[in-house]
Amino acid sequence: MNKVCLKVDGKVYSGWLEVSVRRSMRAASGGFDLNVTERWPGQSTAWPIKPGALCEVTVCDQPVITGYIDSVNSSYSANSHSISVRGRDKTADLIDCSADNMTLKNLRLGEIVRRLIKPFGIEFVEEFVSDLLIKHFVVQTGESVFQTIEKGARLAGVLLMSDGRGRLVATRASMAKRVQTVLRSGENILSGSLTDSAQDLYSQITVKSQVSMPDMNSFDLTGLQPAATVLTKAEASVSGSMKRYRPLMILAESQATNSYCRTRAEWEAATRLAASRVAEVTVVGWVDDNGDLWRPNTIVSVVDEHLKLANEMLITDVAMQLTDAGSITRLRLVDPQAYAPQPVIVEKVPPSYSRYNLK
Repeated sequence: MNKVCLKVDGKVYSGWLEVSVRRSMRAASGGFDLNVTERWPGQSTAWPIKPGALCEVTVCDQPVITGYIDSVNSSYSANSHSISVRGRDKTADLIDCSADNMTLKNLRLGEIVRRLIKPFGIEFVEEFVSDLLIKHFVVQTGESVFQTIEKGARLAGVLLMSDGRGRLVATRASMAKRVQTVLRSGENILSGSLTDSAQDLYSQITVKSQVSMPDMNSFDLTGLQPAATVLTKAEASVSGSMKRYRPLMILAESQATNSYCRTRAEWEAATRLAASRVAEVTVVGWVDDNGDLWRPNTIVSVVDEHLKLANEMLITDVAMQLTDAGSITRLRLVDPQAYAPQPVIVEKVPPSYSRYNLK
């Protein structure tokens, strides 16, 4: 039986009219929308739910959202009186709130993240531990905490997401567990769609090295812009699947070698192509054949003759819903290559830059 409970300040509320619980690899925080009657079944006294209250949403006795109530809306008609409750994971504070301006040096991603999220009382779990030493990490004024740590995550080649228990997790799609259930059209797939987009595809992708401002002092500024000379020494181009002329120029996060620029350009082309095809399927209920809740960052086999799919796909988004028609789950699926980690720059000045005396 699909049972949904909202726990607020030690009280447990159930008996929902409508339920929507959303979790995604593309968002640092999950969210929920619940529609309830003012007096819950089995409770003789209405209990007020206040915005900002600590809460936990469980589905089949498993936590899916641990965070805070964002808003409460009350409505009524001649025959009914209902309350809609909306909330998100604790990690939503990292998305909403600003980070203090600072510069951090010679720290690894885990050290940077823990320092920035400590004031929010959020635990950081490293399913994948990056050994990359980030020599110079700047927190820009106006950036949110998540925008800041996401920059570090990209450098380290990791993905940041919530785990439903109010924690921030560093992981990779390559660590995704496989679901034993096979999704098949005509069997457990109620409906499906496939979007094939060329919006983020390019005929040529060029990645160029970056030169920091302190290094500019080493150049002769009387000629052409010196950065251009150096950048052309460390750039690489690859072709995508786009036939018409659509070039894309990407500036690396720091100084980089020709080898890195080519690897990064190839990664950009491959991940963009993989992400260009997105399938969405709807299944009955909220659990797989083993009785486990559907979760993002898991691999599932899909066989759908209507969508021409017969391969393993990565679940990026899960939306569990309850309506008058019953309980369903909407799954967003992509090629796992779409979430391959970004290549990591090894911070070493390329030999080809030696004549510029870069330090």
